Amino acid sequence: MPLGTSSSAMAKNQSRVTVINERLIRECIYLAPQVSSEDDRSKNRNDRNEKQDRLKQLAQQMDLSGVQCIMFSYKHLARIDNLFGVDNITKLHLDNNNITKIENLGHLKHLKWLDLSFNQIKEMEGLESLTHLEDLSLFSNQITEIKGIESLSSLQCLSLGKNEIENLEKTAEYLHKLYQSLRMLTLQGNKVETQAHYRTRMLAYLPNLKFLDNRLILADDISKAREEQRENLVPIDEKDAQREAEARRDAEEHQTVADYKRYNCPNEAKFFEELYRLQPEGKPVVAMLELEDVAERIKDIFDRYREDFNAKAKELSDTMRGIRVKRDADDKSFRDTVEDYKMRNSDQCKACIKQFERELKKTIPFGLKAKPDPDAYDEEAIKHLKDELAQLCTILLELEADQYDALSSVIQQAVEKYKNDEVGTIFNNFFGSEQLQKIEQDFQILLKQKLDSLYEERQKQSDSSDSIYHSNQSDVNKVALAMLENKDEYQKALAEWNELHRKKLEELEQFYIKNEETLIRTRKETILREEHQRNRSRVGEIHSYVQRMNDVILQWEQAYD
Repeated sequence: MPLGTSSSAMAKNQSRVTVINERLIRECIYLAPQVSSEDDRSKNRNDRNEKQDRLKQLAQQMDLSGVQCIMFSYKHLARIDNLFGVDNITKLHLDNNNITKIENLGHLKHLKWLDLSFNQIKEMEGLESLTHLEDLSLFSNQITEIKGIESLSSLQCLSLGKNEIENLEKTAEYLHKLYQSLRMLTLQGNKVETQAHYRTRMLAYLPNLKFLDNRLILADDISKAREEQRENLVPIDEKDAQREAEARRDAEEHQTVADYKRYNCPNEAKFFEELYRLQPEGKPVVAMLELEDVAERIKDIFDRYREDFNAKAKELSDTMRGIRVKRDADDKSFRDTVEDYKMRNSDQCKACIKQFERELKKTIPFGLKAKPDPDAYDEEAIKHLKDELAQLCTILLELEADQYDALSSVIQQAVEKYKNDEVGTIFNNFFGSEQLQKIEQDFQILLKQKLDSLYEERQKQSDSSDSIYHSNQSDVNKVALAMLENKDEYQKALAEWNELHRKKLEELEQFYIKNEETLIRTRKETILREEHQRNRSRVGEIHSYVQRMNDVILQWEQAYD
């Protein structure tokens, strides 16, 4: 409650509850007035009132999806609701109301400025999805703890003055999560402000602040604060370093995924593992192969299998990476060729236009603003000028037609270059290659031999060893052990595992071939669409220019009528 407001006045305000509806929204739409000139500023109040009336009328008629700013200040609102339909607003005033809860704002994804000051809010909530928010004011509320805003990575200005925030350490550590973006912070009027070392702690934890409680912060202030709080900052800096390392790893991972998407091939570093982890439903082949006794026996053949498979996968990725590099170079060459054609065409057009405009100046020497001189009018010259303009139009259109035909040929050649890479054949040679199949078959044969040998040995062992083998095993491992003890069962599982690999490789082959076809088609359609739009724009420019010149000639003729 603002200072000086009596309880009876508050009760009266609460009794006047306003509900947000379309009528209220339209009343509260803010439209910035046009910049006034000196003459406008000198006009009387009635003129200004007329402008305001026009803005209000516009607000009543405009599409709500185009509204940028709404001002609900002093509207006796008790609840935030019914804002669907104004999803594109960037600025929202809800200050000086009776709001007790932050809610129903999550869909306002474009919101950058939010004022909830002078309300009765106790909890910071409902703000998590407003990731574009830059300025947030919760001044003069009843908030005891700062929370729920760590996702607001764009937040630059935060006003939380005159609340009930008290815990300095908790406040500083939480706000440190926003230290990269936060530039202005107001906590003045909270109990936390009275804590020992308040300003020093805040500056040390928020090194990018420029203003704290409306006071300018100097670089030396930050340095001194961080030096004084060095011991407290050690664990904070360690967490920051860990988060930054994780962020770099995530960024590198995202970049790797993006790179291999561009190359249109599997990542050889993960391809084997993803394929190896496939297994028939209900038959834990991988778990069986990773049992201690089995893993020791198959280590040599498994390592060789992994090495041979990865070498083949790397060969594919190197090939596709090389094609991508070549295509990037081809794309640059294509763009350079297009720009060269456009520049030459532009030079030719400019030369023709300059020649015509020289003739125009000779015939209309003083321009239309000059007083017509009867002796300067030459009917034959005007007729000749019209013929020249018509010829210029024809020449410009022919030049554009020639350029369109030439670029169509260049575009076709660029598309054919992509097709000539024969990526489909490359995938056929990899996924359906005898070498890859041989790697799989050799491994399967050797694996079966190792498991058969282990099976024979276990059949010769005493029953006591079985109890040891089954002790302390997970449910999956128990199923794997049971499968290992049944020769027909594990041989069938291995056959299904092998078939699963084969089908997956076929699926991947078709997936990457389809990606290639989509890439070529999309590229062709995009280039042709851009060229078509350029051609239409250019033809429009030619006709517009010719029309303007024709108007000049016509006005000159009319000046002598």
